[in-house]
Amino acid sequence: MFQDPNYYPNNLEAENKLLAACVLEESSDFYDNVCSNITAKDFYNYKNQLMFTSISNLCAEGIPLTPEAIIEDLKKCKAFEEVEIIDVENIFCKPCTYLSGVQVAEIVKEKSQSRSLIKILRSALNDASEESKTAEELRSRVESQMCDIEDSQRVEIGIQATVDTLKEEFESQLRGEYQEDVVRTHIGLLDQQFGCGGIAAGEVCVISAPT
Repeated sequence: MFQDPNYYPNNLEAENKLLAACVLEESSDFYDNVCSNITAKDFYNYKNQLMFTSISNLCAEGIPLTPEAIIEDLKKCKAFEEVEIIDVENIFCKPCTYLSGVQVAEIVKEKSQSRSLIKILRSALNDASEESKTAEELRSRVESQMCDIEDSQRVEIGIQATVDTLKEEFESQLRGEYQEDVVRTHIGLLDQQFGCGGIAAGEVCVISAPT
């Protein structure tokens, strides 16, 4: 992939789930926990950057995170031409929990840092090829820029938030409304081997066959 000059690491599914987590119960609780680690620039998709910026604006003003409020802020920032109503509605319809939001926040941050690293190295490679900088100058610049990339930080989860999330999931199971956040292989016997009937967040499935 690195040979493709137009490719940069990204995970749009994780970005969409992160936005969904930010608007859980139309509250700023989740956003308040990730805003010190995640910024709009960490999103690869431009529409997602704009929606996260609007969420940030609303949280700063203490306005509930409703679809209408986000749309209104996008209009105010003259960004609504880039984002459609369906884009905003989709983040409110996407199944997500506080805990899964924490997991995807780390994924989004890691992809963002990978993109920054690629840009630094590609720039250095270009200057080295053109011999426009000395090796010492390039080494010093690369080291300085790499130090500017923040180390990936885990999003802290408050104990009360964890308890509330687990309680909510348990109650939804009792009501028969719980939706498992998994990727199904649609291979009956294989899906049965997983605890949730599919590959859940944080799980890895390797399928191999003799050659």
